[in-house]
Amino acid sequence: MIWVKIRKLIITFGVSGSVQFRAGMENSELIIAVNSDPNANIMKIAHIAIVGDLYNIIPTLYEKIKKYKPELCIPADGGK
Repeated sequence: MIWVKIRKLIITFGVSGSVQFRAGMENSELIIAVNSDPNANIMKIAHIAIVGDLYNIIPTLYEKIKKYKPELCIPADGGK
């Protein structure tokens, strides 16, 4: 499971959407969920639900962020 929360944005990868997890998201303005199971609970509450494998989605998402907001991307080696 991977999840990112920045202010009022949550991006989840492979999260089922358990009650406890959902309680922590209640004040979020935008929830983006990526899950290979289209019937996962998280997909029902997400504002944007993407059905797919996180190992395919994350590299594509990273490249898009790198293109438009390169200052948010840190090289895997920490820039050394």
